[in-house]
Amino acid sequence: MDAADGRVIAEYALPTVGQGAHQVAHPDGIHMLLDVGEGQDGVFLFHGRLDGDAISVHSYPWDDRCLIDVSPDGREFMTVGHGEDDAVFHAFPDGTELCRFAVERFLTPAAADEDGSTDDNDEVEEPHIAWSGGYLDAATAVITVAGETDDDEWNIPYVVDLASGAIRGRLAAEPRLRGDGSWTTVDDHGGLTLWKLG
Repeated sequence: MDAADGRVIAEYALPTVGQGAHQVAHPDGIHMLLDVGEGQDGVFLFHGRLDGDAISVHSYPWDDRCLIDVSPDGREFMTVGHGEDDAVFHAFPDGTELCRFAVERFLTPAAADEDGSTDDNDEVEEPHIAWSGGYLDAATAVITVAGETDDDEWNIPYVVDLASGAIRGRLAAEPRLRGDGSWTTVDDHGGLTLWKLG
C-alpha cells in the first residue's frame, strides 16, 4: 500500500488459510518476511518484495518454523519450532540452517532446579523454547526458555553466541532488543532500564 494515501499498489494471494500472521521488515528496506500460523496444522513462512507493479513471493519449504527476528545486518533470520523444541538460525534469503539450539542444551540439572522444576513430584510443564527473543546484534542472540511449575510460570532469556554456538549466560528479565547490542527492560512500576552487552 502507498504510505501516503493508502492506495493498494500490489497484492498477492498466499496459499494459506490461517489468520494469525507475523511480519518482520528486512533491514534492506526491500524485503518483508511473513509467517502465517494455521494452528495445529503448523505455520508457513515467506519472504517477498515489490517487483514493479507485482509482489514477488518466495515460500520456504517448512510448515513448522515460526519467524522470530531478522539479524540487524540482514544476513540471517531466526525461527522457533512450532513445537517449541528448538531455535534455528538461517541464512537469508535461501533459509540454509546455520546453527540450531535444542531446548535440552539449556536444561542442565542445576538449571532445571533454578528454573522452577524442583523435583519429580511437582506438576511440571515441560520446558520449551518460547516464541520470543531475537538478535542482540548480528553475532549474538537471545533464546528464551519457558515453563510452568505448580501454576507458577517462569521464563529465562539466554544469550547465545552464533559463531561458536556457546551459551554466554542469562539476562535478568525478558528484554526488548534494539539490535545494536543493547536492550531495555521494564520493571513492575513501569521503570525503563537500558542495558548493553559487555
